[in-house]
Amino acid sequence: MMDLEKMAFELDRIGAAQKCEQLMSTYVNLLTALRTVDYMKLWAHRDDCRLEMPWGAYEGFAGVERCYLKDHGDRSMPEIDSLLHGLLCVHCIGTSVIEVAGDGQTAKGVWISPGFETANEGPEGPQGMWAWSKYGVDFILEEDGWKIWKMKVYPLFQA
Repeated sequence: MMDLEKMAFELDRIGAAQKCEQLMSTYVNLLTALRTVDYMKLWAHRDDCRLEMPWGAYEGFAGVERCYLKDHGDRSMPEIDSLLHGLLCVHCIGTSVIEVAGDGQTAKGVWISPGFETANEGPEGPQGMWAWSKYGVDFILEEDGWKIWKMKVYPLFQA
């Protein structure tokens, strides 16, 4: 039988896993809305953050910010308005596996993300494709709650 202290600790770990799941659900919802500015609220403000995308890696919080705000752009930026016409990214997350560390301060998760995307490129206008990815994410508990610490996006296929 579990003592009260161990039970409380396990309950905290279950809550942590749910909060990490919520972070990733928020992430994919912001992706669909093209609100990359709001991604920055999900990330830990640390020099050892890391974001790996299919085209390269971004180091530190400043690197993560560069990826989302400079390389991707946000719906609120007038200079990218013309690039948004015909663009749609809808991804879901599923098959989550989340492990909270024994000390309750970090967690790791992995998700499969089936989706579809359209882009306004090509001679015939917008093109659509299936785009499935896999996310590998490390989370860290900060003073204001759980945050994304490291993320790797693995493309599985595009067709």
